[in-house]
This record gives sequence, C-alpha cells and structure tokens, in this order.
Amino acid sequence: VMSYGGMALLFPEVEPYVDGQEPTTGDDDDLLWGDADDNKEVNINDVVVIMSYANDESNDFVNAKAKKQADVFNNGDGVNASDAVSVQKYLAKLLPELPESYMQ
Repeated sequence: VMSYGGMALLFPEVEPYVDGQEPTTGDDDDLLWGDADDNKEVNINDVVVIMSYANDESNDFVNAKAKKQADVFNNGDGVNASDAVSVQKYLAKLLPELPESYMQ
C-alpha cells in the first residue's frame, strides 16, 4: 500500500488531488478509463492504486482526473473495489473497453 508520500516520490510532476477539486479536463474524451495513477497507461499498478484507496480513503489519488478515470464500474457512484475488478477484467481481455458500466 502506498501513501501520498510514496506517490509523490514516483510522480513529482503531478499535483495532489484536493477533495472537491474538479478534474483538469471537462471532456470524458480526454480520459483514459482505468488509468488510476494518471501515467497515460492502464496496467496492474492502477489496480493497486484503486484497491489502496478502497481499503483506506486517506490513500488518495494523485489528482482529480486520476480519481475520475478510476471510476470504471457503475461509473458515477465513486471508486471502490469493484472498479479494481473491472480494470483486472479489462487487462485480462475479458472486457473490450472501460468503463464497464454506468450508474443508472
């Protein structure tokens, strides 16, 4: 599990997410769904970031865009462990794209 301090060491150029802060992009076309660490690729690291947050919300995302990109299961209901499962299914090629579903 990685805290913000560890994330800051890995991604010094990224500003931390401030709760309530809007993502830097207003257009969902600019998002890479599943990219929870906002490094421009979707991989197993994103699952770890999502699970870290789901386990302890003080382990926040590197920015608001990353948090929005992480919400891929029932998009719109917030980030939880189901989002990590969706990213894993996507990486295993069981899903053709993300988000897997949207909040009704």
